[in-house]
Amino acid sequence: MDNVEFGSRLKSGIGDHDLWALRGETITKVSAELLNVGLQLMEHRAPGDIGHAVRTTGALIRMLGELSTAAGRMLSGTEHYAGAALLRQVAEIEYLAWTFKDQAAINAWLESSYADQKSVFAPEQLQRSAKGRFLQEDYLSHCEQGGHPLPRGIPLLAGMDIANAQLLLVDLLIHCWRTWNQVYKLLSSYQGVSAGQVMSASPVTSTFAQWGKRDPLFQLMIERLPDATED
Repeated sequence: MDNVEFGSRLKSGIGDHDLWALRGETITKVSAELLNVGLQLMEHRAPGDIGHAVRTTGALIRMLGELSTAAGRMLSGTEHYAGAALLRQVAEIEYLAWTFKDQAAINAWLESSYADQKSVFAPEQLQRSAKGRFLQEDYLSHCEQGGHPLPRGIPLLAGMDIANAQLLLVDLLIHCWRTWNQVYKLLSSYQGVSAGQVMSASPVTSTFAQWGKRDPLFQLMIERLPDATED
């Protein structure tokens, strides 16, 4: 696919009110379920280090749910710049989730000092440990549009650029989906612990899949980046 075709499909994929409503409804439904799952895991009663890791991971999912709730509402409304700022934090949660490979890694984050957070868990370090999944261009775009007060954020003010807001909303959904997949894989690996069952009982995976089949922008992203929803 050349850049001309990509640009044409990108423009047409923005869609109309029906697609806008689909994206808004999807992020609202997913966010509510992320909050629910996060709370269940935070109250999980598994003992020992695994239980501690499950509860900490639940807190991360809860963070994701709160951020995606607000970001989805803002990007679907008129506060696009504020939504973009929260989207950057959602992306950072995904990057952090990649480091949650076992209980030791989770405890290292939970017990990290400010110095650790500036070094081990800073975006630059997460990029080095991401095995190519951390797209520098994507992260810089988030920083420029909503992470810092830079000129690129000006077009997002006053809710005027609906097309760009829809692109950001699709990006929000994809970051949430990738984070969910990563956490699902982790918690399902804990033998004899029901955390994976909590995840599998949730409709989140199905909701994402149904949206993905109906949204041409998502399908375009999958063609451009085939691992868009892979952990």
